[in-house]
Amino acid sequence: MVDYTNGDSVNSGVCNTLADRDTIRIHWGDGTSSLVYRSNGVIDPAGYPGGNMVCECRKVSYYSGQHTFPSIGNYRIWVDDDDRLYNIVNIPGSVSDDFYIYNTITVNSFTNVDSLPVIANVLTCANACVGHCYYFSVDASVPADDSISYKLGSCLVLGGNPAPGYFIPTGAVIDPLSGVLSWCSPTAAGIYNFAILITRYSSVIIGSRTIQFPVDTTEAELQVIVEANCVIGINEVTNAEGYAIYPSPATDMVTINVADVGPKQITFYNMIGQALLTTEKTDKQFTLNISNLGAGVYFVNIKDEVSGRRKTLKLIKN
Repeated sequence: MVDYTNGDSVNSGVCNTLADRDTIRIHWGDGTSSLVYRSNGVIDPAGYPGGNMVCECRKVSYYSGQHTFPSIGNYRIWVDDDDRLYNIVNIPGSVSDDFYIYNTITVNSFTNVDSLPVIANVLTCANACVGHCYYFSVDASVPADDSISYKLGSCLVLGGNPAPGYFIPTGAVIDPLSGVLSWCSPTAAGIYNFAILITRYSSVIIGSRTIQFPVDTTEAELQVIVEANCVIGINEVTNAEGYAIYPSPATDMVTINVADVGPKQITFYNMIGQALLTTEKTDKQFTLNISNLGAGVYFVNIKDEVSGRRKTLKLIKN
């Protein structure tokens, strides 16, 4: 399981970390459950891996477990936690609603269940701008002989019920075949949540007929931060509060602007939270050589060494 929570990679206290967990309980859908430990990040003061920071006050945690299902059937694998983020616009009273996310799988004699949809684009650290269309591509992949569909669902609470008051913002739709989320356009600043249901279908030939059936459904939650004043880049905001990175897409060199002069730590993270390039700068504007980074999407974290505050920008490299 991959989980995104408030915090940074060493639980420094700069961010609200109430929802951060060293362990999480996975329920397997057959009446059993397992307590699993976080496996990524540096060792924190509690003695466990602390997860990896991916953007300002947000980190990714990996939890994994193994389970053998008792028989053929449909199983909903789920996790639940007490805390959501504060002030989610489309989940009124969000902090008092628990967090529930699931994956359903079908165990049968036709197919294996070890090829769940693989999501290429990380579902966090997404920014939009009031009055501008926002686009996000989930970009999930499945085995070549299978197919996939997408739809918007409801953010859920314990028991699998919709969070009280949850609504899909006006103008937000997802293409069922491509998985591209379009939101034209946000009308108010704030934090918004989207639940995206990704269903994989497999085919089996029985006699002269080809039958397609759902094999599993993954629920993924996307958090979008809508800013009131920003400059739109490709897919994401690339300039906010005096911070900017350009060009994007880039090839070998990028220029970064920061809000003020002073010691800053600049770190480039890939989509799974691995730090690939780190440097120190003090100027308000500087240029970096990124020719050693492969093509892809990166989160560029800028940490103020004096205040501890962080700002994260998104970069596409060709």
